Amino acid sequence: MNKSTSRLFRIEGSNLDPRYIDLRDSRCGPSVEFREKYDRMWQTFEPYADSNYPQQLSIQTVERLFEMYIACTFIDMGYKIQSDAMGPDFGFHHNGRCHWIEATCPGPGINNNPDRIARPIDRYPESSAGDTPVQKIMLRLTSALEAKSEMFSKYRRRDIVKDDDVCIIAISGEKMLGGLPGAGSIPYICNALFGVGPLQVTFDPSDLQNPRSNYLYQPEIRKANGTTVSTAAFHQTKYQHIGGVLFFEHPAFGFPREIGADMVTVHNPMATNPIDETAINRGIDYRLVNGELTSRSLVRPDFKN
Repeated sequence: MNKSTSRLFRIEGSNLDPRYIDLRDSRCGPSVEFREKYDRMWQTFEPYADSNYPQQLSIQTVERLFEMYIACTFIDMGYKIQSDAMGPDFGFHHNGRCHWIEATCPGPGINNNPDRIARPIDRYPESSAGDTPVQKIMLRLTSALEAKSEMFSKYRRRDIVKDDDVCIIAISGEKMLGGLPGAGSIPYICNALFGVGPLQVTFDPSDLQNPRSNYLYQPEIRKANGTTVSTAAFHQTKYQHIGGVLFFEHPAFGFPREIGADMVTVHNPMATNPIDETAINRGIDYRLVNGELTSRSLVRPDFKN
């Protein structure tokens, strides 16, 4: 087999990420298209990347592709991004305030963990074909949120992130969700941050033609060991240092028509330094308005299909 001519996917050796090998060596099919798209993206991202980024990519492929995808999304919005070797992944300035982004790609959990998200190919024992383990997905999301929240607290203590900076956590569902179906009308991240539980449909016996539906409030869920985990972080002052969360269901191998159009921005109503309302113009924006979870499209006006 000929060696890859890609400027980004060119690392040889052992112990490489299988996803990387597929992107590097494929000669037909979707992987070739993805490789070409990331090669073009690399032209934009390379000036901002660490010198060892290609090597890191070969070992942590999904994580590093996610980092590049987010960075290129904000560069495409017109921002000049910055990074700190000892701090968050990158930041950008908007209306005189620095917005820092720390990215994470939670996996499904280790094999012997009873709370692990089993993929369809794992013969998920608790559900029939097509069911999605929503509560286990929420556990992985809350765990990722907690870890990055603590990281931002450390950055503040070290004065890397200043008191008036905005802290944003970006979460990818790529490794966690795998081949599982996507979320319904409300993204998984909203379930994990606002305590949005299952959809409830009620019928009035006198008016069966007009059922009413609403989401139950579920501020916590139970792990397999019996302990409970909060799913209402954005109702708590504990997370007031987090301005919001960016969530991408499948960014690494599911490019939208416009970069960043798949981004879900969730604003923290308790934030001391919230994300500026005009800072992001891609994807869908979720926030609480008078106690109700609302959404709006942030698709750029000048983008045409």
